[in-house]
Amino acid sequence: MVRHLSYLVTSGNLEHFRCWSGQPLIRIVSLNIRHGGGKRQRALAEWLIDTRADFFVLTEWRESSAILGTELASAGYKQALALREGARANGVAVFCREQIVPNRVTPSDAQRGELLLAGTMNLTVLAAYFPQSKAKAAFFQRCAELAAKETVPMLLIGDLNTGSNLRDIEPGGARFHCEQEFIDLTLVHGMTDLWRKQHGDDAREWTWRSSKNGFRIDHAFANRAFLDAYPKATCRLDHSPRETRISDHSALVVDLVTTRSGEQVVGR
Repeated sequence: MVRHLSYLVTSGNLEHFRCWSGQPLIRIVSLNIRHGGGKRQRALAEWLIDTRADFFVLTEWRESSAILGTELASAGYKQALALREGARANGVAVFCREQIVPNRVTPSDAQRGELLLAGTMNLTVLAAYFPQSKAKAAFFQRCAELAAKETVPMLLIGDLNTGSNLRDIEPGGARFHCEQEFIDLTLVHGMTDLWRKQHGDDAREWTWRSSKNGFRIDHAFANRAFLDAYPKATCRLDHSPRETRISDHSALVVDLVTTRSGEQVVGR
């Protein structure tokens, strides 16, 4: 992935790309695997591989997630982790078909949660697993700082454990901490909520449910450079992991349709 896509075409190494309207497509899938995946790891691996994604962002990754990691490695994915020591520590893993440059950027004083910056030549993925309660504030600040520095397309994606108290909670659900920081990603820091951009302010769809209420807590935010590079990007929820109980979260799927310029294909 550190090469331009035009090189991959000529080298014959493009079999993992799908096409949409005759154009190559890059797929990023984010999924909270729930407590490291447990006995569901092989089922998770099968579902993930079937998506034919180029990137996976997997949250609640644990030391015990080794079976899932082995399955994805056998399918040709390279791995990068942000994970503390401890059997019950929840981290974040990024899997990619090509080599990436990872950088753990978690706030230094954070007791829970992880941020992992995974860079390629033309795209930066900021993989996120935010903690609960007010501890999220430091993560929002860190993401805003990183977004301000990035001049290449950047996608913040993962389980932010936050949303809008007006639009991202089913009536009667517990309110989010750090809602203003979530809103400020757009209003102050210029990031775009890709799912909301595509589906509109009135849309309601949940990525996780308590026993009574639904919440949209898994998100994908793009910077301006991302929107300029991938104006046809789409963002949707896939509820099948939750419906089949291989996770308690729905998956977030971002598809990037690349554009052509002469013989060049820009996007990698």
